[in-house]
Amino acid sequence: MVTPSRTAAGDRWTSNGRQCGVLLLVFFSVVVLWNQNVPLPQIDVTHSSRGAQLQTSISKYIYKPHTDRKLEPTDCLHLLQKYRSGQIQQTIASQAYPIDKSYVTRSNTDSSFQISVHAKNIDSMRHDIFNQGVYYEDIMSDVIADMFSKANNDTPKVMLDIGANVGWFSLLAASHGAEVFAFEPNVINVVRFCESQLLNGWSLAENFENNNRIHTYLKGVGSEHGKTLVMYTPDPKNPGSYTFNEDLAKEHFSKMKSGGDLQKLDGGELPIVTLDALAQDQGWLSKHNEVKIVLMKMDIEGLEPTALAGSKELLRTKVIENVLMEFNGDLPKSDWILLIKTLSDCGYQIYQIGDHRGPKVSFQMTSEGPESVVDKIKKTLGPQVVNANVWFKVES
Repeated sequence: MVTPSRTAAGDRWTSNGRQCGVLLLVFFSVVVLWNQNVPLPQIDVTHSSRGAQLQTSISKYIYKPHTDRKLEPTDCLHLLQKYRSGQIQQTIASQAYPIDKSYVTRSNTDSSFQISVHAKNIDSMRHDIFNQGVYYEDIMSDVIADMFSKANNDTPKVMLDIGANVGWFSLLAASHGAEVFAFEPNVINVVRFCESQLLNGWSLAENFENNNRIHTYLKGVGSEHGKTLVMYTPDPKNPGSYTFNEDLAKEHFSKMKSGGDLQKLDGGELPIVTLDALAQDQGWLSKHNEVKIVLMKMDIEGLEPTALAGSKELLRTKVIENVLMEFNGDLPKSDWILLIKTLSDCGYQIYQIGDHRGPKVSFQMTSEGPESVVDKIKKTLGPQVVNANVWFKVES
């Protein structure tokens, strides 16, 4: 492992292996952005964590242009153009809200990639990636990297990232050759995510069918396709805490004891789609479907039960081989029971469980029912664990 060393933009790169690769990558990104008349992101600070590594290539993409307009993915170039020209209300910067500043680092992972994160006073949790080159969910990161590095290279490796945030897990999977369908409803996170995709050369083309390793959807995932929901901001300094679940937002906000009133996200209601609609649109529900989804990762701040309700057709096909899901500690026990029952009914069993860092403890599901499974999870992890990460595998 290389010890991270910080450099200012324009300084000499500290890693010889990184020097040529990064300069060529940035040059390529600049040329593409210039050709598209998109002003470059204001990347104020760079940080070197290790030498550049070659990522796994993709020989065949599975994405099909959407016939359902509600599922249209976000054009990152167009979004960044709107961002830089001040057309997005949530991304207008001020001294106290430096959303115009991107902090870029190369990940300290076996198959490294560049990632753009927010300033520390906007999102301190993700900003630690800039300082360390790794994410605080380190065990989860290892699980996902191992999952895609071992997946069959003769068939497309696909990931569904539901609640992508700034895209760490999507980028990690993509660096191991995955084609990713990533959903994130918070536009300030998608701005950073799109910057990362451009820096890595993974979202540079207008032709979504053949040239995008990551398909980004500025949308939430729920149970009613085409519905709109209000997003709440219980913790303004953690964009990852923003949620469509009003009850959970109130619970989180009350624990912060910050005073005032719970705020709604500027910009009003946001679009919701279902994974069943995505699967129908992409042909994954067809009896002739040959696509296998290596992983569905879901972390959507308490809306997981609703999202699974709109995913049952897809889950029943067993196209998805692995499900990694956060069980939010602020959710009532009944919601944990519902999550386990839904996945169990669709043919999935718990493989491992863990705390906020990721699943690491082997787990055998009991035959007494979902409620006893929940009790066993909580007993195994202990009272100090608030949020649980649970790894489900499809039954063979």
